Amino acid sequence: MEFDIRRTQLTVLIVVVVTIMLISTAGRARADVMIEPDNDFWRRNTDKMVSMVHNFYANGEAGYVIFVAEPNIVRESFSVSNGEIIYITYTYTDDAGVIWGVTERNTGNADRTDWKSGWVKMSELQVIYDSYIFYDENKDSFLNRTFNAADYYTDGDFIVWTWPGSGVIEQVIRENLIADGELPIDVMGETIYIDSDGREWGHAAYLYGSRDVWICLTELSNNEIPAFNSAPMPELTAAVEPPPHGQASSGNARNLSSPMMVITLVSLVAMLSLVLIRVLWDRKSKKNQ
Repeated sequence: MEFDIRRTQLTVLIVVVVTIMLISTAGRARADVMIEPDNDFWRRNTDKMVSMVHNFYANGEAGYVIFVAEPNIVRESFSVSNGEIIYITYTYTDDAGVIWGVTERNTGNADRTDWKSGWVKMSELQVIYDSYIFYDENKDSFLNRTFNAADYYTDGDFIVWTWPGSGVIEQVIRENLIADGELPIDVMGETIYIDSDGREWGHAAYLYGSRDVWICLTELSNNEIPAFNSAPMPELTAAVEPPPHGQASSGNARNLSSPMMVITLVSLVAMLSLVLIRVLWDRKSKKNQ
């Protein structure tokens, strides 16, 4: 009887060990799958996509963010450390209500470009304050009045700002280029913002390559307007160098090689093994009676 029990225990041990190996191997195999740098998921679901025009900081709990081939799929595309800037072009909401964002990134180097697309949970990103956010936050206080920047200009450089009070100059149109007629400043718009010091700012949807910018109409050439509405600096989780490609455990997808899944499956095997031992013991005992 003792021999049979020991043999059964040995068999159970082998089953548990093989189960762990299979789980680990399966996880590595899926993580190593390389995908082509395209947007197949986006093309298959264009009717469910929402356009996005924001930059974000990567801000994963682990110190880095993993981008996957498509939502809820265990196929790593690339990964970035926290603090790196990510430009999200579209978002998608899955059946569980989780919002995902897609981006394209050159994962190559100076000698070779290698563009890849990837999806990430928006909860792992931190939005970067920009002119679009300023517009949304202050639109109720805007004046709807037509303006032409040329009517305000006298001389000097023509200063273009990211948004009123940002303290960040988007571009400078030099006085000589204006005088020579190379860069006309007939910038027209219909949205005006008045700051707490009485300055009038005009919004330009597009100006010489820059989108959604602002001009201080009452101080067109003043490049020293103090920052009174600078972008808030978010608190990010400390950056960590991502593990080599394919070895990171992503919370962005169902990952059978995650620690919790391994523990659950091994526990299940162990419980079934104990039941098997008990059944065999009872049968052996009855047989000997």
